Amino acid sequence: MAETTKSQIKELKVEAISYCKLEEYNKAEKAIRKALELKPDSNNLNHELAKIFLKSKNYASALKILIDLEPKVSKKKIYNKKDRSKNNKKNMDKYDKSLY
Repeated sequence: MAETTKSQIKELKVEAISYCKLEEYNKAEKAIRKALELKPDSNNLNHELAKIFLKSKNYASALKILIDLEPKVSKKKIYNKKDRSKNNKKNMDKYDKSLY
């Protein structure tokens, strides 16, 4: 991927996050969708879109994205992104068990 494309994606993601902070969720969604046009298989961008849907209370759309992402992202990656303390992993394990 060209550096210009990477920088465009980064700018669009920052723009979307900024719009979210301002609670302008339609504009945030539009920015992330533009980024997804440049990199449609990005787990990170799809996750950002899900977060926008959650914040805008569009739970059905958020859930659909998160379900689609679940097999693509390992739990190990999720743990590494979170606080890496043992307590956090224990809490995540309890959460996982409560889902089943």
